[in-house]
Amino acid sequence: MYDTIAAHRYISRGESAGQHSSNVLYDLIHEYPDRSFLALFRMHKASFWHLVDLLQNAGGEDYWKVSRAGGGPTARPVYQQVAVALYMLGGYGGGVERERIALNIGKGTAVAYLWRTIAVLIKILPEYLRWPIPEQREQWRPPTTIFRRCIGFLDGSIIILKDKPRVDPEAYFS
Repeated sequence: MYDTIAAHRYISRGESAGQHSSNVLYDLIHEYPDRSFLALFRMHKASFWHLVDLLQNAGGEDYWKVSRAGGGPTARPVYQQVAVALYMLGGYGGGVERERIALNIGKGTAVAYLWRTIAVLIKILPEYLRWPIPEQREQWRPPTTIFRRCIGFLDGSIIILKDKPRVDPEAYFS
């Protein structure tokens, strides 16, 4: 009996989260109003599409089309893979299981899209993100003294840190 149950354990493989028949990601990206999009993905739609173009070019066409080992369905479009990564990175620590159910994708797929996106971000990081030299820090300093030693925000979002970093943890707060 155990062998029979184990052999048929994944009977409903076609529906990853078992609740939605529509393409949830497509709806979130294309149908949601700008304010909702910003809340879900932590950036404005125009910034999102610009990021997708950057990552697609940096990764190359074949990089984003990787499917499961041994075949299987091809990966989703690049913009959906990036959206999954942003959704997961911008979450409030609910865990992969909660996020994959909300997006109606498999857990392994969600993690693969996250790390695939992170790998390309790391690749292009030096081109787009640099620590400012002292003269630039002084120039960008806000006119008020409320935020001393704070350089600023990107796109108005605050990065949520679930755990304090190992290096200089007292310097990180939001």
